[in-house]
Amino acid sequence: GMGCGLMASLVAAPLLMRLLLYKDGTFGAPSLKHILGGIYGFGWFIGTAMFGSLMVLPILRLRYRTDPKRLQQRVNAYLRFSCLVLTKHFPYGRVDFIDMERLDAPAVTICNHQSPYDILAALSLPGDQRMVVKSWVWRTPFMGRLVQAAGYLVVSEDKPESLLERAQEHLKNGSSVVVFPEGTRAVTNRMRRFRKGAFELAQRAGVPIQPVVFCETRANLPRSAYWIGEHHVIFKALPKVDVSNRPTRELTRELRQQMEAEYQRLLVD
Repeated sequence: GMGCGLMASLVAAPLLMRLLLYKDGTFGAPSLKHILGGIYGFGWFIGTAMFGSLMVLPILRLRYRTDPKRLQQRVNAYLRFSCLVLTKHFPYGRVDFIDMERLDAPAVTICNHQSPYDILAALSLPGDQRMVVKSWVWRTPFMGRLVQAAGYLVVSEDKPESLLERAQEHLKNGSSVVVFPEGTRAVTNRMRRFRKGAFELAQRAGVPIQPVVFCETRANLPRSAYWIGEHHVIFKALPKVDVSNRPTRELTRELRQQMEAEYQRLLVD
């Protein structure tokens, strides 16, 4: 009995703590409310993906079988509606959309990246937005079928030119393209260095950059967590930036500094 107790205290307890608590301790332990919130959020996301893939998509494909562009728009509208309902009507927390009227014309929309929640945030943005996603999103059951049907773009390390061409086609047809220029999630409140792909795309297509700052999405869904924490999330659209005749390196540095400054200001406010 003493040996079992010692084993439980030295081995089992630390393993459970690592499993249940957020690894860097920034947001502390989840309460039952936060765990139930996680179940609700993930359940809604998975449920709407399954319903969309198995029920909505076949109907839309039948309805728009001769109009692929319209099919993409309607599938994208379903994705936006599903994510917007979850984002704006979650049982607790607060989400503010600020200056979203700026997303009124085709542009390369760039967003900072802190949390898996940012994908829902980007899907909730107004307008006809087509996101650049990683291959794991493309292969996800149910959701993968929807993002493919909606015309989303998958990152391909060995075919970057093909990605740029497809993105330019979307912009030419009046859609915007959403990119996370950091490439991966930041682990602190500081943004990572921006990669140049989004800026080169905007210059090739002759459209502006549309910065959108996501503030405190880490509090909503911390990295490696399975719960939804207390949160006041802000999505703010900044003024569009003309990229013509501007060096790419200068643009990436300037936009990162501008978005970082706005992010820090929103944190203080």
